Amino acid sequence: MLELIVPQHAVLGQNVSLECNFNLDGEKLYSVKWYKDGNEFYRYVPQEKPPVLVFLQPGVSAVVHESTQRMVVLRSVNLMSTGRYRCEVSAEAPSFQTVSDHSDMTVIALPEDEPVITARPGKHRYQVGDVVRFNCTSTRSKPHATLSWFINGDPCHGGTVRQCLTNTCCIHLEDRSSSNNEKTKNERRGVKRVSKRERRRKKDQHGKKRRKMKGEKRDVAKMGERERERAEEKRRFMLLSSQRAKLKSAITAAIRSATVMKSIM
Repeated sequence: MLELIVPQHAVLGQNVSLECNFNLDGEKLYSVKWYKDGNEFYRYVPQEKPPVLVFLQPGVSAVVHESTQRMVVLRSVNLMSTGRYRCEVSAEAPSFQTVSDHSDMTVIALPEDEPVITARPGKHRYQVGDVVRFNCTSTRSKPHATLSWFINGDPCHGGTVRQCLTNTCCIHLEDRSSSNNEKTKNERRGVKRVSKRERRRKKDQHGKKRRKMKGEKRDVAKMGERERERAEEKRRFMLLSSQRAKLKSAITAAIRSATVMKSIM
């Protein structure tokens, strides 16, 4: 016997192939026999006509036209098809050497429909601290379905969700255990400390900004005052220059008048 291939699990209603690979080391094959739980259901003898012979057994129905000396096809397995399958290979005379091997197969029945989640009818809004109960109902299956809860794609665990029963989920919108309460308080304190630091930082930034603006205003005011002083000095200088020019013109005119009168006399 080289290899026996029997699927460990088979889905209800599907066809299943069982393989029995062997090597007789040059001897001639006499027969290949298949058993389920010790009861023969398939026999292949190449010297007989026809070479294939099947035996009715509960949960086992071999497809003759698809089966060979190395493979048996079971049609539409059911829950009774679960069991131990054994392949027995015998060589022709004179040795009649016989080898066999076995393997177990379990037929599983998957749920026919998706699970249905139900909650308290008519209520869709909850407050922090509420306990929300959901019920998940799965259709019949074998073995029974294992239900796992997820919230927004994340597995449910810890204090947020407690699986009360196999199909019931209790969701605490806020965990009220003492440890988690302390944790929540610490988190809130941390948030407050962070908020206080953030407010202080913003206040400092605002104060710096205000001081900067005041400094800029003072600089502008100083520059304006300097400009006004320069303009006033310039105006005074122009006025003084104009007065000097007028005085000079008056003196020149007086000197000319005096000269003319002197010449006349």
